[in-house]
Amino acid sequence: MRLKTLLIAGILLFFLSSSSFSETLEQSAALQEAMNEVLIAPELLEGGNQAVTAAWLGYALARVGWLRQNVPQEYIDQGYYSRSFEEELHGRESMIKIWGELKDKDGSLTDLYLDELLEIYKAGYIEEYVWVYLYEDGWEGSPADERLDEYIEWEEVNIPNHEPLTLAGLSTDVAQ
Repeated sequence: MRLKTLLIAGILLFFLSSSSFSETLEQSAALQEAMNEVLIAPELLEGGNQAVTAAWLGYALARVGWLRQNVPQEYIDQGYYSRSFEEELHGRESMIKIWGELKDKDGSLTDLYLDELLEIYKAGYIEEYVWVYLYEDGWEGSPADERLDEYIEWEEVNIPNHEPLTLAGLSTDVAQ
């Protein structure tokens, strides 16, 4: 089965578990179009946890949506755009909200990275996390310095061995 088909099937499985079937059918054309831009790590599809895969797909699709609403397509096509702080924040927030909802439905779900990110989100430090771990030159809108220091102290106590992870992205993330 082709990778794109697997990705669409995974997304549809997620939406089937969280919305009505008719809503899923209405969304499927938009999902298929968005999937043309999504990249995902092979390990998520090779026997990976479906809930983890759904969360990462939610991250990528949230970024697609953010781009479509905020960046003219010609900027992307001509290579003038690179991932922004706001886009990355939107993607991570969407991913962690999906993960939290899935964990609420099934308390046995676990994933070290997503569980730690959920802790960070619940503690109110998701902006600081994105800035500290995922920063790219040219980003604007940084969290206040005191919040960054506060986050680093919180992290040392609550998740001292945290390793950042990105298992999904967009075709615009690849150098053209």
